[in-house]
Amino acid sequence: MDMETIQTFLEQPEFSVGVLVGLIVAVLLWTLFAVLRRDPDSFEAFSTEAGKIVISKQALQDQIQRCCEELADVGRARARVLQKKDALSVRICLRIKSNAKLAGISGYVQDQISTVLHKNLGIESVGPIDIVVVGILPASKDETTTIKPEEKRVD
Repeated sequence: MDMETIQTFLEQPEFSVGVLVGLIVAVLLWTLFAVLRRDPDSFEAFSTEAGKIVISKQALQDQIQRCCEELADVGRARARVLQKKDALSVRICLRIKSNAKLAGISGYVQDQISTVLHKNLGIESVGPIDIVVVGILPASKDETTTIKPEEKRVD
């Protein structure tokens, strides 16, 4: 094929209509796939003989955030709960104070969240509880040390 044949082919109205229809179909399929893939707003914690016990993700996220923010070294917490392969995955974004011990905070938060999910709410299938530090806040005034400039000696 030479350039003139290709140019003639591209200038035909059928080609433009075909490209437009193809783009519309691709956008509709992408939208449909995105809607079908969306995580549900709630999940089944467990079931009893009387029925299912369902918890909303928002309620669970709020509970996790409150557990984290009870710590004095945590300034702010945001939790995201995802359901992956029949297990709950938790990602917690924390803003901690500059004088906080990250290893201690992370271990405590992971233990607390695990306890809340397993023992309190009865959720059996819990996956990883990931902690991401997204910010460092200044320490409170009571715990900071003030550095005073050295006094000049008068001779």
